[in-house]
Amino acid sequence: MNKSDFKSKLKSIKIEYFAIIFLVVGIIILYILSLASKPSYVLDYSELDEYEGKIVITKGIIIDSDTTSRGETVLNILEPDDLNSSLKVFIESGEREFQIGDLIQVKGSVLRINEEVLELIVVNDKDIEIIGHWHNYRLSIPELAHRMEHNPNEFKFLPVEVSGFLKYEPREPITSLRLTEHPSEGVYTVKVDVPEINQLDIELHKGDLVSLNVSIEYNENNFEYELTLINITLVSSYGEWVVTLTELMDAPFVFENAQINIDGYIHDYESYYNYILLFDLPATQRSSANTSLWVDISGLNLTGIMLQDDYYISIKGVLYYDPQYFDYALKASELIVI
Repeated sequence: MNKSDFKSKLKSIKIEYFAIIFLVVGIIILYILSLASKPSYVLDYSELDEYEGKIVITKGIIIDSDTTSRGETVLNILEPDDLNSSLKVFIESGEREFQIGDLIQVKGSVLRINEEVLELIVVNDKDIEIIGHWHNYRLSIPELAHRMEHNPNEFKFLPVEVSGFLKYEPREPITSLRLTEHPSEGVYTVKVDVPEINQLDIELHKGDLVSLNVSIEYNENNFEYELTLINITLVSSYGEWVVTLTELMDAPFVFENAQINIDGYIHDYESYYNYILLFDLPATQRSSANTSLWVDISGLNLTGIMLQDDYYISIKGVLYYDPQYFDYALKASELIVI
């Protein structure tokens, strides 16, 4: 090989070498550009201000869902790793329904609403994927009461599942329920607000065991954390309350409107009266301090039943407050002479 041929071959090798280098560099540049064009994963909401005007992917737990007058959906989501950090997600189109507690992955562009608030704009709800559901905290009434007293912010906005017994007979329209840990001997009580739009379609009574999903929110008007009903399940009905006259009249408001089964001795019975007076003891043992209760028997069919003063009877009925006499009375539905 002469000198001229060697130089020509060397020049050809150099060209091929540089071509390979340029090809590799080009591939690297294209890869970098492709990375730059992909949405960034941002799981820390506090870092979103660095991505203003850019498309990102993030995750969150839905704590609120609303619809604008034009039909757009607005979600409020919590950062899974920091339950005190929230983000608004504005969905321009789509008809999907989302549930509180859904864990979603969402892609959208970061928009600054004002100096402090960032919002994620989603053009289509197809860019939102439901990847799970937040597992509700399952608490007993004592646990919930204790945590509400010491650290209510622990559950702020998150769904909580709690089971308990209705402490009082619900009154229509139901605006709140009070739950306790035992139907008759409960020590702890928690109040659950019932939104007007969430009126109950099940019949509830004092002592019923229920399971509730609630959210915990801070009320800025009274500076308190409040429980709000999401949904309710009747686990088991308590039925009628079998109580003594003394137990009933010691705290009648507790049994107001509840189904009662009670025994006692008749006093002041006249067949043309609509009421009888029920005492806890017979006339021979009675004093002015004995407990008594008015019983409305106007709705009973007493055909074939003989009643006289001092008869010992069993009465079933509903306890109510009579504003005319400023006292409690029992509306009887059944009467049995014992």
